[in-house]
Amino acid sequence: MDFNWFDVEELDQGLDKRFVGNYAGADLWEELFRNQFGTEAWIITAQQMLALNAFESLRRPAKKQVTVFISHRQNDVALARKAAERLRRRGFDAWLDVEDPTLSQLSGPQHVRNLVTFLVTAVIIEIALINSTHVLALFTTNTKGTMWVPYEYGRIKRDNIFARQAGSLYLSGPPVPDYTLLGTQLRNMSELNNWP
Repeated sequence: MDFNWFDVEELDQGLDKRFVGNYAGADLWEELFRNQFGTEAWIITAQQMLALNAFESLRRPAKKQVTVFISHRQNDVALARKAAERLRRRGFDAWLDVEDPTLSQLSGPQHVRNLVTFLVTAVIIEIALINSTHVLALFTTNTKGTMWVPYEYGRIKRDNIFARQAGSLYLSGPPVPDYTLLGTQLRNMSELNNWP
């Protein structure tokens, strides 16, 4: 089954039902949210699951459709949406954090967000990464200092030295990191017409 990240019918039944189906990570998600959500015990369980790399051992499901995880800095959301739209016009699915219905329910001002929200956000992003076939990392003058973009770029990269399914779109700013040489480098939005 392809990753149907935008389907939120299950949310009415509780957060533990968010990822129902044959998705990589769905059983871990359900286990994580089954009991004690938001309590100190839940936080410890979530941290233990992440520390034990419970998600690392998951196998990526066989995919019929290409799903591109778009990695970006929040200041570049307009560019990320533009890249997603360009990919969708070509028939690909594109996962974008600001469009994920569960993440949008969790979002709020940084000073209001707590450890539970941060952990839930991290797990949702991890499930999206595991169920995506490709990653597109956007690099602009805003990217410097982010911890997420390098992580997300490397998380999808396969065991090969060069990975075509990992793409970097360099739009402005300092030179792109050296590790992007191990994937597909794109220099403008129009190059998305030939990738993935």
